Amino acid sequence: MNEDGLSYYDDQVIKIPSGKCAKQIGIFKYSAKSGMEKTV
Repeated sequence: MNEDGLSYYDDQVIKIPSGKCAKQIGIFKYSAKSGMEKTV
């Protein structure tokens, strides 16, 4: 979820306006099927 409260999903294409750049904010944690916790 970004600063505007919008969620983004795998394989979603996000268009960046000319003169702007994208940046990652925060991290995502999930549990894999093996039970291990992963962070991306």
